[in-house]
Amino acid sequence: MAKVQGTLAGAAPLVGEGGLPALNLEKHRIPVRYEERPLKSIRLDPANPRLQHLLAGRTGKAATPTELREILLQLDGVGSLQKSIRENGGLQEPIYVLEDGLVVEGNCRAAIYLKLADSKNAAANWSKIPAYVIPMSAGPRAIAVLQGICHVAGKTRWDAFEQAAHVYHMHHTHKMSDADIQNALGMTAREIQVAVHAYSMMADLVIPTLRNRGASPSESVHKYSYVAEYHKRKEFAASRGKKENDKLFVDIITADPPKLSKGQQVRQLHAVLQHPGAKRVLLAKKGNLEEALKELDDPVVSSKAFKQVEKTTRALKGLRQDDIDQLQTSAKAQALLVRLHEAVLDAARFARVALTGRKRA
Repeated sequence: MAKVQGTLAGAAPLVGEGGLPALNLEKHRIPVRYEERPLKSIRLDPANPRLQHLLAGRTGKAATPTELREILLQLDGVGSLQKSIRENGGLQEPIYVLEDGLVVEGNCRAAIYLKLADSKNAAANWSKIPAYVIPMSAGPRAIAVLQGICHVAGKTRWDAFEQAAHVYHMHHTHKMSDADIQNALGMTAREIQVAVHAYSMMADLVIPTLRNRGASPSESVHKYSYVAEYHKRKEFAASRGKKENDKLFVDIITADPPKLSKGQQVRQLHAVLQHPGAKRVLLAKKGNLEEALKELDDPVVSSKAFKQVEKTTRALKGLRQDDIDQLQTSAKAQALLVRLHEAVLDAARFARVALTGRKRA
């Protein structure tokens, strides 16, 4: 058996004991073996986290191996990966499979091999694929941790929705506590809760709503940034989780024509919903956030420039002693303050605003 060296992409290093590689997952050492695995012996995983939302709307028979392969090949970034593998004549990092041939990490790479092997005049090197074989005794929780280390915490990350889906399933399917996930993936408790609740809202409300309107799975997933922002914002904390409030939010972000054009606008949504006139404009049949913001007599809400002014003001009022010390001794820091002062004077002059603040001692 060939001795393998290297690291799993973003995961624990493969360590040797007696020349044998192993995975360290949650303080457990799981022995693996390296093989040039016959391609015909491997199976793509229909439960792969990247496929779940794409397969959720299917009716009738389960996806065939060929259909799974084609879905994987259409994912973002897989085309360039296929080109790299073809031009290099193989993989830079082996895939991971269970002893029965099920691919648990590297489904996209396996799909590429299957595609290349299926092409006319396929080279002989596509008939086998480099693989680390994991014993069946490792269990589904260890596999979930492995996938999370690779694609949630690691260098080859899935997109935000796919990451949230995986964290959700670690939490609910595999009954991992927040502390377990924190230790395995290095996420904060807040990040875990946002991922779990945001994915739940997507799966229960957003995706079904858009699917009923004929939207494709990929179109639905684009709403994840809106939902994640909703669960991050402290101003929604008191109202979030109540059925009527969550439904209103979902109705707003799934409206046609769109009421919001990007997830960042959720940061302004709470102020609009608290203002009767602005809320009425937003919820009108053709209403949108930009028009609703015009109803607010609050430049900080409706203007990026004034939002930055407020942020700068808070920063200056909250200067620490070491900031003040630096301001007293650093010419560059003093120049920044002078430029800010000049910008304030210019803005006041252009707008004909009298500056009547306190005079400097």
